[in-house]
Amino acid sequence: MKKIMMFSHMMKTGGTSFNQHLKGCYGSKIYVVTKSKNLNVDGEPYTMKDFEFDSKKKSSVRVISGHQIRPFVNFESYESNLIWMTFIRHPYKRYVSHYIHRTKRLGSKQNDLSFRDWIKKYNTSNYMVKFIAGVEDLELAKEILTNKFEVVGLTEELELSINMMRAIFLDKKFTAPSLINRNKTMDNNFKNYLLINELDLIKKNNDLDIELYNFVKKEIWPKQLSKIDLSLLDDKKNSSLIENINKIKFIVKRFKYHPGKLSYGNIKYFIRNW
Repeated sequence: MKKIMMFSHMMKTGGTSFNQHLKGCYGSKIYVVTKSKNLNVDGEPYTMKDFEFDSKKKSSVRVISGHQIRPFVNFESYESNLIWMTFIRHPYKRYVSHYIHRTKRLGSKQNDLSFRDWIKKYNTSNYMVKFIAGVEDLELAKEILTNKFEVVGLTEELELSINMMRAIFLDKKFTAPSLINRNKTMDNNFKNYLLINELDLIKKNNDLDIELYNFVKKEIWPKQLSKIDLSLLDDKKNSSLIENINKIKFIVKRFKYHPGKLSYGNIKYFIRNW
């Protein structure tokens, strides 16, 4: 079985921009899992049964990405052929961006929820630990990040993180980053207001996440940097033409996997991802 990259996409960590980069590199060879009803941290993850079905149906796939790609899932005999990667972000900023993304964006069904009501209604505390470990277990999350992942990137070092992946994976298709923020929380004034006025509440709900973040910065990140010599990397990027062709290939293949009638929503998705 060929090697497959597994991008475990935590919400509001720069993953949407990174996905766009992967689409520009791999085109139809990237498959983005879309189980929108399972976006919550306690939603149903992508299972080994899902993987077996997809790897047979989509035999050319090189990258599988999605919010449901959870590293606590044991893919058993397939694990040796899976290359895991993710990004983590400072928990306080990630937490506030998560709230704004889920409640303030156009068309949100939760747009009337205050910050405190959102916290009470949804299982939002220590999101990153739960996402990685499946439970609120800091030590298990540390163990999984240390032993399962090839690269744990930092959102605050997005470009360097991608270059680190290029150096470690040594894949010619994995070119230098040409990034545009595709999922940016625009209301910075409101974000800053929450970070100042609700800081105690934010800290309380992210106590384990901040420990995990500090562990990555102090332990995992330096070890990853020490493995590579970034000066040996060229700065080769795909041309905009090749990136766009690859993105078209991705979208065409996506509609093959998820066939449906031409609709306004489909057209809007195409434009947004162009």
